Amino acid sequence: MKFLFLVQGEGRGHMTQAVSLKKKLEDDGHTVYAGVGINPRREIPAFFSNEFNTELFRYQSPNFITDKKGRGLQISRSIYLNLLKTRHFLTEIKKIRGKINAIEPDGIINFYEPLGGLMNLFSKSMAPTYGIGHQFLLLHPDFKLPRSNFSDRVSLQNFTRITGLGCRKFFGLSFYELPDTKKIIPVPPLLRQQILNLQSRNEGFLLVYILNPGYIEEVKRWAANNPGTKVCCFTDALKEDTYEHQSENLTLYGLSGTKFLELLSKCKGLVTTAGFESVCEAMYLKKPVLMVPVENHFEQYVNSRDGHKAGAGIYADRFDFDSFLSWMESEKGKENNFEDWVDRNQDKITREIYSDLNRRK
Repeated sequence: MKFLFLVQGEGRGHMTQAVSLKKKLEDDGHTVYAGVGINPRREIPAFFSNEFNTELFRYQSPNFITDKKGRGLQISRSIYLNLLKTRHFLTEIKKIRGKINAIEPDGIINFYEPLGGLMNLFSKSMAPTYGIGHQFLLLHPDFKLPRSNFSDRVSLQNFTRITGLGCRKFFGLSFYELPDTKKIIPVPPLLRQQILNLQSRNEGFLLVYILNPGYIEEVKRWAANNPGTKVCCFTDALKEDTYEHQSENLTLYGLSGTKFLELLSKCKGLVTTAGFESVCEAMYLKKPVLMVPVENHFEQYVNSRDGHKAGAGIYADRFDFDSFLSWMESEKGKENNFEDWVDRNQDKITREIYSDLNRRK
């Protein structure tokens, strides 16, 4: 069979999920193509573009605008600027439809790409479509959203519904087990194969992952005041696969999937904005996490509370390294069943998709 992925390019998580599922489908003898949404602020990482190579096409997709400090999201401005591009996005939808006509896939898999849902708003999907993303779990009746602003909650849920238009099933990536419903299937994260093969150990340093460069100054200040603790920090402020020694105890790295996973397996703990994928990778390697949601990013706010509930670590509204180190000492030795949840359900997504496609024949 042939599958087409539509992948949101705003964060790295959706792309790592797509790479992981591609390997599973190809191991079963299928062919995978992919389209990825791009925007001027971020480059498509090499680990993703190299994986798909000639099977990859790009299109412009809606994206968030950050504030002048490069820290928080400007939601109202993001909505306004994306609405101004409506005509352009309709052209991009036609481009996606043209690719679908050329490829004639047996199934389309939407990794939380909004144009995938909007495409189905205007006409019926040309192939069975399935949605994959942590966000689809927010539509599950048993998922408990944290106390929050009503408009934030409703906006995120409605955006998720729009993104998932036309999907026969939603695969909600989850930190923990929940019952299946008729349309929403909770599944463990799609972790990269490298993570599953790594041996975890503790070499005593802190690993930091921050996509928005506005947070780097906080990291630099803490490292300068704590010269006895080594800190390795990944950010897209540097070119991919490069690094800079800032001081004796602080090194900045450009984004690199291989190097990040290598250091994650060796670190004492992970300090990160609350993206779903990086928290899951740390949990699988039994690394404690400090989760600091990006300002005005409600989805990351939810992730941080849900990750804490699942035993990933603690959350804060700033990079409070001192509290994190104290917490790690007090919580030493505590376990969760995340690894078992992942290992027992590695093939749940492909099993459900194959079953649904076979029923349609």
